[in-house]
Amino acid sequence: MEWAEVPARRLADTALEAVAELARDKAIEVDAVIPEGLRVRCDRKLIERALINLLDNAVKYTPAPGRVRLSARQL
Repeated sequence: MEWAEVPARRLADTALEAVAELARDKAIEVDAVIPEGLRVRCDRKLIERALINLLDNAVKYTPAPGRVRLSARQL
């Protein structure tokens, strides 16, 4: 694993871009609510893959028209 501190917004943007076409085709609005400056210590590639998988499933199983929102917060 390659640990690094990554802006949460960057992770979210990558995942949103990956599902954008599918969401557009299904009339599903996708967005993210991420606090400014929130950072995540993680393996960037693994977390991006997990987020893409979660968003992809959410878009696939949300009835059209619909909305999928990714959110994060500091604990």
